[in-house]
Amino acid sequence: MKKILFSSMITGTIIIGALIFGSLRNDVAFYHSLLFLLLLALFCGLTLSCLILRRKAGLDYWLIHSGFLIILSGALISFLFSYRQFLEVKEGEKKSLPGTDLSIRLDKFDLKYYPDGTPREYRSTLSLFKNGHLIKEGKTLVNHPFSYKGFKIYQASYGTGEVALVVGSKGREFVFKEIGDEVLDEKSGLRLKLIDFLPDFVIMDGRPSSRSEEFNNPALKLTAYQGDEPKESGWLFLNFKDFHQGEKEVLAGLSFEDIVRLSYFSGLEVVKDHGAKLAFLGSSLMLLGLARRFYF
Repeated sequence: MKKILFSSMITGTIIIGALIFGSLRNDVAFYHSLLFLLLLALFCGLTLSCLILRRKAGLDYWLIHSGFLIILSGALISFLFSYRQFLEVKEGEKKSLPGTDLSIRLDKFDLKYYPDGTPREYRSTLSLFKNGHLIKEGKTLVNHPFSYKGFKIYQASYGTGEVALVVGSKGREFVFKEIGDEVLDEKSGLRLKLIDFLPDFVIMDGRPSSRSEEFNNPALKLTAYQGDEPKESGWLFLNFKDFHQGEKEVLAGLSFEDIVRLSYFSGLEVVKDHGAKLAFLGSSLMLLGLARRFYF
């Protein structure tokens, strides 16, 4: 008995140390490694040994340890057999789920803002297909997944797909959709070409770059051509329409007026966790055992 307890303490110390090591490294891969799987299996074996060695223990003891064993078993099953896939789907696009006969179409993406412009809620309207046939429609938003036969589709992230950048000049508007787009200013005879676009402009290491994908400080770079010869080039800022980089002759008459979002993409996490029900059952047994020990 002493040997078993001693080995249990040593193994438990190793397991706790490994868990602390993984958390300190912030290494998600550790929790999907063979080492972590072996530690879980060893922990299951130790808990089962405790139950066998103390067969005559009270009901609360059995409930707590059995519940813990079931939770560990559920974790092992989740590790070995669960399905998890991340997809980025554009509005109107349909994507297949790898390894299944299912596919998902994003019918619509809705985004709501707080008064200060911060995103408040985002949700996706989805259609689920099996072998090309529509089987279910519904919505998913944060903490409210779309469910189908054990699959859960979570709203994980979002982003802007296509945008139109609107540049104004004395009552006229020029629209650019992609880097490299060109428009002709018939009044001046100049060609305006979109060279770059940064959603959150900042100077880093002496070079323009973007701090994030959010439209916090949008800026676009235009080059004006006279025939095939570039005449001027510079940045225009949505939040500072009167600011122009350096002294400009042509670009000073232009202003960055608006960003029109033409489409979004939705980041969806699809999960089928075969061990989740066991984890729920084990947690319930543990709570029942604890309640019996301390209150009954």
